[in-house]
Amino acid sequence: MAKAQDALGRFRLEPKSGFGFPWAELVGPDGVIAGFGRFSAINLFLLRGQRIVLSDGRSWRLKGVPWQRFVCPILFDADGRKLATTAPGHGAYAVTCRDRGFSLIPAEKRSGRPRLWELIEFGEPVARVRRNPYEAEVVVSIPLPALTISFALAAFGVMGEKDLAIGTSWAAPQSG
Repeated sequence: MAKAQDALGRFRLEPKSGFGFPWAELVGPDGVIAGFGRFSAINLFLLRGQRIVLSDGRSWRLKGVPWQRFVCPILFDADGRKLATTAPGHGAYAVTCRDRGFSLIPAEKRSGRPRLWELIEFGEPVARVRRNPYEAEVVVSIPLPALTISFALAAFGVMGEKDLAIGTSWAAPQSG
């Protein structure tokens, strides 16, 4: 049985006109789910984070939090409890919610940042997430925080992740 905070079906972030909150609304199969503050790497990683207000009035905040040498997006509830965390990997991201874990991987090869991503759980795709326009097709019920943070990762990734691709090798040293 799906919880009220689970996501299943088609979702899209619909931009609103004008300034102020919300910058966009997350619309799902049953209508508007949440209002989103402006999507911006500066807001996410350097300022107060991105404000998200659910249709039931609950408030979340998506913020960049330092972890080792990275700044990773983490989703918090109004009381400061973590709803979803992220970590970088080689071309992919780990997304962890309270009782479930996922990998977000590129679903296309292109120069620059991919526009299409797959959310994977136990090796099986559970959702496809697109940026520009922001849309998702969720085929297996997932926590709404996992979908929310997937949009941010698809758009901005993790601050400092380029270090993983330049000069870093996870292979065992070769003796010669």
